[in-house]
Amino acid sequence: MESKAYFAGGCFWCITPPFYELEGVKSVASGFSGGKEENPTYEDVKSQLTGHRETICITYDPEKVNFKKLLDTYLENIDPFDGGGQFIDRGKSYTLAIYYTTEEEAALATQAVHEIAVKTGKMPQIVIELMNCFYMAEEYHQDWYRKNPQAFKCEMVSSGRRALVFDTLPNTRDLGGLKGIDGKRIIPGRLIRSGNLSKLEGKDLSTLSDLVETVIDMRTTGEREAMPDVVIPNCEYINIPIVDQLAPGVTHEVKSSKDLVAALMFKPKESKNYISGLYRQFVAGDFPIAQYRKFIDVLLSPHKRAVLWHCTVGKDRVGTSTVILLRLLGVSESDILDDYMQTNANIKGEMENTIRYVKYKSGSDSPLIDQSLAYLFGTDPQYIHAFDQAINQRFGSFSNFISNGLKLTSSDIQKLRDTYLMASH
Repeated sequence: MESKAYFAGGCFWCITPPFYELEGVKSVASGFSGGKEENPTYEDVKSQLTGHRETICITYDPEKVNFKKLLDTYLENIDPFDGGGQFIDRGKSYTLAIYYTTEEEAALATQAVHEIAVKTGKMPQIVIELMNCFYMAEEYHQDWYRKNPQAFKCEMVSSGRRALVFDTLPNTRDLGGLKGIDGKRIIPGRLIRSGNLSKLEGKDLSTLSDLVETVIDMRTTGEREAMPDVVIPNCEYINIPIVDQLAPGVTHEVKSSKDLVAALMFKPKESKNYISGLYRQFVAGDFPIAQYRKFIDVLLSPHKRAVLWHCTVGKDRVGTSTVILLRLLGVSESDILDDYMQTNANIKGEMENTIRYVKYKSGSDSPLIDQSLAYLFGTDPQYIHAFDQAINQRFGSFSNFISNGLKLTSSDIQKLRDTYLMASH
């Protein structure tokens, strides 16, 4: 005995796998429903002119799994409040629908949608209607995730359905989802900022192997030799050191960091001013500016997968590079600052360990040590303010810095936006 259930949940590639995890599910077919034309092709439906939705047909054994369980699985794998599509996929063909074949299914679907509305105070954008006709999609769409496992992992991240979470990389994050110019958002899985990759292993290494095409290392030669990256297979590695000389507090050679802590661990004001001064140096000379331009040039070159850039901690060189990039993409200043300051939360455990160690070695429990080390090895809004002050002093404005310092054209900026931004929900 077998039954069939029909759900439209955005991209049928992405919505298929969860159902195969349920005992009693025999097959999940990809196809189209809801339109008026007979036997549409994928290209017909993708044009948004036929009125069809990408739909899956689940064949299941009702003695092992019931419709309610299938319905719950469906609802767990969609954004029920998005009426314009699902995640990165936009248009009528990616909108939500539950197609019922019996009155019992209709009642269960209606009740489930009502419960979401009551619980959240928002009305789900899910159509509930009688199944009229289901047209099979082309063969290459069937069980696509099984035929293309690596591409599927990339698809799940780039579609916005799966967030990147790492165990061994506390300050690595995807910039996807940040809102840029004209309400467009950064495409998930394309721009990844990070601290060093010397401890990369296991699941995290596998994840980045699937997603990353190019790694930009912003550290000095000495830092790279002391803490070499764990190599991600099939990745291009590009060295773009943002500073060309020792800068304790920004570069992280062991002896220089120890000397810096010894000199400033009881001096929070001086610590803050010291790092602020280093941020000014990022635009005081021609070398760092040329390196920022190289960073942007890498992003302007063609990439099928993600670009990841990193330094040692991922806060200063990566931080300022990311500020420049996000401004070019039209991200708001408040969101830029939030992303920059996120580093403090990400490295909190590491910072606490460092403070405990310094207090132990110094024999002092002074709170001045907490404050000083937080300024030396964390992020602070004043540092971005100092960076901007230096830009304004040298170039007059950030806009002039882009055109006269980085020498980016309006075409360059538009290309960045076309490459990394997508239409918002």
